[in-house]
Amino acid sequence: MACRLPQLKIRSSALRTSAVEGGTSVSGRTSEFSYRKRLDGGYLIAGMDKTRADLVPDSFALFRDFLPILRLEWRSVRLSLGHRFIEEWQQAPAAPLDQPSAYERDRVLDPTPHIADTDRAFDCFKKVFPACRQDLD
Repeated sequence: MACRLPQLKIRSSALRTSAVEGGTSVSGRTSEFSYRKRLDGGYLIAGMDKTRADLVPDSFALFRDFLPILRLEWRSVRLSLGHRFIEEWQQAPAAPLDQPSAYERDRVLDPTPHIADTDRAFDCFKKVFPACRQDLD
C-alpha cells in the first residue's frame, strides 16, 4: 500500500548565538520570535512574522492538499513567483534509474537568509531577556 505525503518547500530564516551566561533554559515563543537554548549554551532564534513560499509547479498540483492550512495561516505566508518556478518546471519528473535524479543533484537547499527578519527577532529577544544582552552585543 502506497503512502502519500504531499510536501512543499518553504523558507524561514533563523540565527544562532554564541554561548550566553544567565539566559533562560526553557524554549519558548512570543508573537515576535521563538527561541531554543542549544547544547553549547547559545540560542537558536527565529522570527514569527512571515514564512516565505516560492510558487512552483507543485504549488498548483498540491493546491487542494494545502488549501486548509493556507486558509488558517494566509497572513503569515509571503508567496513569491521567481526563478524556483522555472528551475522546478525544467526538472524531469522521473529520471531513468541509471541517471541521477533531481533530488540527488540538489540534495540540500541553502537559500540566502532574510537578514531583516533575523535582526528583528534578535532585537526582540534582547529586549525580553536583558540579562543576556551584554553577552550578545
